[in-house]
Amino acid sequence: MLLGEERVGVRTTHHKYVRWEDGREEAYDLAADPQERRDLAGIDDILNPLRQLSAQVDVGVKVPFPTTQSSPDRRTLEALRSLGYVD
Repeated sequence: MLLGEERVGVRTTHHKYVRWEDGREEAYDLAADPQERRDLAGIDDILNPLRQLSAQVDVGVKVPFPTTQSSPDRRTLEALRSLGYVD
């Protein structure tokens, strides 16, 4: 990141977890708090599974990402290509 502290994160359908370079952590319940105003990092029942998921991602374990989204249409694909996101 430019001019900022590096951080990594994972997101599930309902939660988001962020770990900062200095060890700080953030966790949010995206279903109940979509604006991410209430940091749940102090709640182990939420934080521990997200830590484990983050650790799996950190070591390159493939984690399935369920989605109900269909493939992009031609117009969207062309826009993504023009931005350099796809070949």
